[in-house]
Formats: sequence, structure tokens, C-alpha cells
Amino acid sequence: MEDHLVNQVRHLREVEGLSIRQTADALGLSRKKTTRLIKEGGIVRKKRKRILEDYARWGDLFLYGLTALVIAGMAVALFRKLR
Repeated sequence: MEDHLVNQVRHLREVEGLSIRQTADALGLSRKKTTRLIKEGGIVRKKRKRILEDYARWGDLFLYGLTALVIAGMAVALFRKLR
């Protein structure tokens, strides 16, 4: 019985990505029992992808471009002073 429950919990957590609360509700178990089954079964949930992870490179490019603009602006100001 326990092995069957562990397999069901594993499927809901690893494949469907449900939370402990959602898993417990789907199987009609308490959250405490669900947590115990997760620990006993060695069930690991995939890490969630951060919302802005796809855009991290754009942030780096923006900062690089902004830095280049600031340096260019400083160079122009220095050039004007030296004229």
C-alpha cells in the first residue's frame, strides 16, 4: 500500500509538478503524511524556472550598453573641454 502511495506521490510531484498541498488534496492524504512519503521515497521536485531567467542575458547586455554610453558620454565631455 505504501509503495503504491509513494509512486503516486512521486508521479504528482516529479511529473506533474504539484505542490505538497496539491498532492495531498489529490490523493486525499494529510500534508503531514504526504511529506513523510516524500522523505521516505526520496522524491525530488524539479526546481522551478525563475520568471526572469530567460531575460537575464538581456539585462547583462543592457548594463553593458549603458556602461558603454556613459563612457562615451564622458569621452565626449572630455573632448569638448580639451578643444
